[in-house]
Amino acid sequence: MKYVSPVKRDTELRLVDIKLNEGVETIQMSVIKVTVECSRCKCRTDLLCKENKVASQVCSKCSHWISVQYNPDLLHSSNPTLAYLDLLNCKVTDLILLCYEGVSYLVSSVGVIIH
Repeated sequence: MKYVSPVKRDTELRLVDIKLNEGVETIQMSVIKVTVECSRCKCRTDLLCKENKVASQVCSKCSHWISVQYNPDLLHSSNPTLAYLDLLNCKVTDLILLCYEGVSYLVSSVGVIIH
């Protein structure tokens, strides 16, 4: 099956200084967790985002609707982009790397840039 990269749009999550361990050539995360800030009241909340799905909720402080669509990319030594996020009424302030069994085997060091 041929891989098709997601359309570049809205917010890009890029991992910098990533070092894949020996034997690992590509990574694609099916689930991530991000901290988002409401565009109206600046209240922060965490959203669990699944591949090509919209994660949404009402802001707990001002009841403004916020949502994130997670569009993963194929991460490898020539492509540091983890994903593109389509945001509604919020901005991403942090990426929370989930601790899945084996992640430490895949990646030895990483930093995050949110564009």
